[in-house]
Amino acid sequence: MKRFVFRLQRVYEYKKTVETQQKAELADAAAIRNRMLEELQVIESALYSDFDGVHTVQAFAEHSRFIRRMRDDRSALLPKLEEAEREVDACRERLTSTVKELKSYEKLREAQLAEWRVENERSERSALEDFIAAGEAIR
Repeated sequence: MKRFVFRLQRVYEYKKTVETQQKAELADAAAIRNRMLEELQVIESALYSDFDGVHTVQAFAEHSRFIRRMRDDRSALLPKLEEAEREVDACRERLTSTVKELKSYEKLREAQLAEWRVENERSERSALEDFIAAGEAIR
């Protein structure tokens, strides 16, 4: 009886490796995006916090500069955050595509295994019938 061999096993293994790499890329991209979101949240909370310092003209001017800097930081961060979101989406799409390919290879493997089982049963049955026929011929 011959052993089952999936004809596309190497391609399947390669795609599994690609899937692992793409999962890592997605995790990295999501981590970058999450850091940016946290940074944005810090900026937003600084922008919307009340001024509770000493009420002098110099303190108000300093607070005004601080608010402008925070708005500039937010304005600089938002396009980077959008790019990070696009990268996460692109990574997710690539991973989804690879997973679909893997599922199709798995279905193909199952179909080939089913064919192999049918052929194997057929050859075992034939061998058994030949053995029985040979035993009857000796008698």
